Amino acid sequence: MGLKHTQLLLLLITLQYHLRLCLCNNSSSFGCREDERKALLEFKEGLKDPAGHLSSWVGQDCCIWRRVKCDNQTGHLISLDLRIKQTDYEKFFNRSNTWPLQGEIRPSLLGLKHLRYLDLSYNDFEGTPIPTHLGSLKSLAYLDLSYAGFSGPVPHQLGNLSNLLYLDLSSSDSSSYLAEGYWLANLSSLRYLYLNNVNLSKTPDLLESLNKVPSILVLSLSGCSVHVPPSLGYVNLTNLLVLDLSYGTVTVGSTIPLWLFQLSSLKSFSLRGYHFQESRPYSWFFRKSYFS
Repeated sequence: MGLKHTQLLLLLITLQYHLRLCLCNNSSSFGCREDERKALLEFKEGLKDPAGHLSSWVGQDCCIWRRVKCDNQTGHLISLDLRIKQTDYEKFFNRSNTWPLQGEIRPSLLGLKHLRYLDLSYNDFEGTPIPTHLGSLKSLAYLDLSYAGFSGPVPHQLGNLSNLLYLDLSSSDSSSYLAEGYWLANLSSLRYLYLNNVNLSKTPDLLESLNKVPSILVLSLSGCSVHVPPSLGYVNLTNLLVLDLSYGTVTVGSTIPLWLFQLSSLKSFSLRGYHFQESRPYSWFFRKSYFS
């Protein structure tokens, strides 16, 4: 199975999880919780929304607002999907109805204590850092901040999100960076991690930290500079299905990292377009037919 097919399968699995989680009756039997409605409106006040994506956020029942989902048993808000995806056609013609959200992500979001799904991808937060207070949304299982115009250090507070299954911090221009990677080891439930184009130059121990998260199924580091350690000691990444190191720089030592052979579940390993920095040539090893 190729990389694209494997990723598609895993995406479908994630979407099925999302549907089970969030496709509840919008008009919950409890109605909108007033404290959560106020938290949403305060959050909205911090955003610039020239395209009117949040124009339906009026009235008393926030559970019927667009891009919002509530639990139909408790009425608590559990999903906030603010993804703004533009096609190349729309970007070329600068269609105003696809303009992304801008502004600030206010701490009022913390009033949504039962929020499990948050997608802010493909917006434009104009080079601001990822807010540290997102690390206090302890119920999150899904967090997508990809290609949203964030820059600067990825906050270590995200390591508090021990219920995360899915995390995407991918950047379009490497303006986001990991200042430290130890906190990734705290994401004990994580299955999907995307750090495409994130600057990893300050975290040569990234793979050692991730080795402490045996639940990971997909690890995508496309466009990154990745240090491959000669040894991981005991290899915990036995559930890893997809490892993507494409279009980046892979730094290795003088011997073949034998722990790569212990990734017993691996179905796809992409090194397409990679560049090697090595003290002794053995890139032939990575070109074997086992890898794509």
